[in-house]
Amino acid sequence: MTLSTPVLQLLAWAVAGIRALIATVFALAPSTAMRLMFGRGATSGPARVAAAHYAARDAVLGAGLARALRGPHPVLGDAGRWMWAGTTADVVDLVAIVATRDHKLAGRQRLLIAQMAMVVVTDLWLSRALSASGRLPRGKP
Repeated sequence: MTLSTPVLQLLAWAVAGIRALIATVFALAPSTAMRLMFGRGATSGPARVAAAHYAARDAVLGAGLARALRGPHPVLGDAGRWMWAGTTADVVDLVAIVATRDHKLAGRQRLLIAQMAMVVVTDLWLSRALSASGRLPRGKP
């Protein structure tokens, strides 16, 4: 299935917005964000550092993707590279969630793992689609 360039751009803008939202949540409510992701809040020093890392990482990934999409002739190949960077980060997140899961929270964490797996699949698809669209001549849909 091939989507038009405007649809791919819209999806990529949505990802950039979601990354900005995630960064904001990790920055403003780190304990809640860490509890949702790992089943434990950010109460220790290392957990607070990890939350700050997630905030900074997603802010940079979202801003980089948004910058690649800006202007009258966005460079979708650049957007694809930012999507691949985000995909890599999300794969690492999925592995970390699985590796640190708390068996007392099995049901909730299974749902989170399934959600993160769907995020990774979607990331992979959009990264590939944007990278392929980036090979088109500029200005052509």
